Amino acid sequence: MFLAQWFARRQASDISSRASSDQQERLALASHVEAATLLRRVLLSPGPDLETLAPLTADSLIGAGLDALTRKDLPTATGLLERGRDLLPSGDPRHLSLALRICDAGVGLWDQPRCLTALRSALAALPGEATAKRTCDIQQCIVQLRLERATPAAIAARAKGIEAGLSHHLEDDLAWCRYHQLAAYLHLQAERETAAEKSLRLALKRARSMADRYEEERLLCALCEVTRSTPTPVSTGLELCASLAGRLAADRALLVPILVTRAYLNALTGNVTDARADLAVAARHADDLRLSLAAAAIMETSGLVESMAGAHAAAERSYRRGAAMLRAAGQVRDAQSLEAAAARAMLDQHRPAGAELAALQAERAPMAPRVRLTVTVLRARLASAEGRHDRAVRLARRAWPGALDTDDPYLAAEVLLDVSLVLAAAGRADQAAPAAAHALARLQAKGATLPEARARDVLRSLPVSTA
Repeated sequence: MFLAQWFARRQASDISSRASSDQQERLALASHVEAATLLRRVLLSPGPDLETLAPLTADSLIGAGLDALTRKDLPTATGLLERGRDLLPSGDPRHLSLALRICDAGVGLWDQPRCLTALRSALAALPGEATAKRTCDIQQCIVQLRLERATPAAIAARAKGIEAGLSHHLEDDLAWCRYHQLAAYLHLQAERETAAEKSLRLALKRARSMADRYEEERLLCALCEVTRSTPTPVSTGLELCASLAGRLAADRALLVPILVTRAYLNALTGNVTDARADLAVAARHADDLRLSLAAAAIMETSGLVESMAGAHAAAERSYRRGAAMLRAAGQVRDAQSLEAAAARAMLDQHRPAGAELAALQAERAPMAPRVRLTVTVLRARLASAEGRHDRAVRLARRAWPGALDTDDPYLAAEVLLDVSLVLAAAGRADQAAPAAAHALARLQAKGATLPEARARDVLRSLPVSTA
């Protein structure tokens, strides 16, 4: 037990004096402390010394687990957090926060049983705790929604009942924080990015009220990513990226999505050089940390950047690489989005993409609304290029309302400009001009100066209507 206490004191000293201490050494220390505690429990009867040592052991394991969670080593994180949790006494309030963190990691691992076990363990350790009950109910909904174990409609119905109950507990910051995150996930499922951004800001306010750094940083990262697809001005998004890049400089796993978002926003302003540099750094971090899904997101954004820069062949290559990564990971709906983008890049190179579009339509997995919108307008472009203008116009008119409804200014503008060109090619300049003008207005409001220049070019290219 002497060695266990010595190891625990040493680790506590490391945590306070060496913020960047070697992860393997800290994990070794935690394991030694845990072994000493378990031996003491088995060989001797419980006593005051064990009551002192067990929390130290739990602290060691939880600290190492949180480090692993930060660097996105999810299997290690869940194992360490669970071992630390099992050493905590019943009634320790950390049972709830640990359950949430284990769930966050479990969702990333696509491990529903682990998530639900963590929630049950917290409720058993905190009997009668109303906040724990409310928060665990909300987190269960998040798990089921994100792991597709219940339909969004079913979760939305449950969320409505949860919100009604929470209205009587306005002071419960943690439950409200997680509830607003659930609301954001529901909005994102329905491609309501603006509503999701609002919910994330409400969750962030609650996290700051609790002074919960973990929740705050997760929410800031999510907010940063969501703002790229909302009308929030590019300048506001870049300010948030700059703030987070400085704050998370040492946490490369959290830094990667910030760099990717900043690259996209820089490209919108025409700063393609900096965008490519950010993506290169993000790719190195993702490779070092083996963040496969992040690597796919980097490929997607790289495709967008190259497309905005007019390098459509390079864009197509990036989209195809990203789609292959997502297919390999079983993320079919996300892969479809990149495959539709690759088809767009082919058309931008004046190459036929009929086979690619037909394959997407024939796939059994249903397309997300934004992918369906893109496929529809690309089919219109394809029909127009083949001289089938009546069909092209029908498809373009079908895509137009979807473009007006989407929250994403860049997607809306892309679709509307395609609609405009299809209508102009069919001799309908009177309808083409409003579509292009609306695209320009969406880009101007966003501050997207690079694609805005293309919208102006399209408007100038349209024949003057004689109507």
